[in-house]
Amino acid sequence: MKWFFVIGIVMSLVVVYRWHLPPTENPFYRTPFDRVQGDRAGGMNKTDKTNRTDRTDRTDRTNKMRRLIIPVPFQPQAPFADWNEPWNEACEEAALVLANRFARNLTTLTPEEMRDEILQLVKYQNEHYGDYEDSDAGRTAEIGRAVYGINAEAEKVKNVEEIKTLLRDGNIVIAPMAGRLLNNPYFRQPGPLYHMVVVRGFDDEQQEFVTNDVGTRRGEGYRYPYATLWNALHDFPGEKERILRGDKRIMVIKSQPW
Repeated sequence: MKWFFVIGIVMSLVVVYRWHLPPTENPFYRTPFDRVQGDRAGGMNKTDKTNRTDRTDRTDRTNKMRRLIIPVPFQPQAPFADWNEPWNEACEEAALVLANRFARNLTTLTPEEMRDEILQLVKYQNEHYGDYEDSDAGRTAEIGRAVYGINAEAEKVKNVEEIKTLLRDGNIVIAPMAGRLLNNPYFRQPGPLYHMVVVRGFDDEQQEFVTNDVGTRRGEGYRYPYATLWNALHDFPGEKERILRGDKRIMVIKSQPW
């Protein structure tokens, strides 16, 4: 009995001693709380980031993007405010200069570069077509492929949503216009019978397309209501006076890995 009593006292002392020891740290295990605190200390909560990404992915899969603005550098078709020829008729050429910048992922464009490239495009057309004025979507796309090597295709569209889908897919759009239907207050009035704009985004909340309109120095990011741009969308039918008979045709420009 005596020995049993002594053994019991010793075991009790051992338990009390172990109870007061600090817990052994296992370097290969951290609780979820420790993990979050450690990530925050490093400047980022990785658990929170993963959750945000998942929620964003689910949102993108179930709801269409409602606002998009694609960066495209800008200069007007008359980069030095001279609206004599060829600048007055250079909206197609200026739109192609912007398209080439987008396709090659270039972010800058100087007035001198715009001037020189428009003159190059005018020269090419005079040599290959005999003139440079009033190209339709098909010929403008052909010029873009020949001079710049960009991926440019002309195609008909049925409604505003088709244009927005092309933009969501990472393209920009060059849209031929019955210019006077755009009602742009910055045009020399009454505005051009035939015109081209670069469409680079949309905003469903405001119901507007975001464009680079080369027909005015105020054209960078210029917004047109969906209904206005769709109503004015007409490809060149051969004569400016017949512009309202032109098809709903655009050019699609894709960004390329150069």
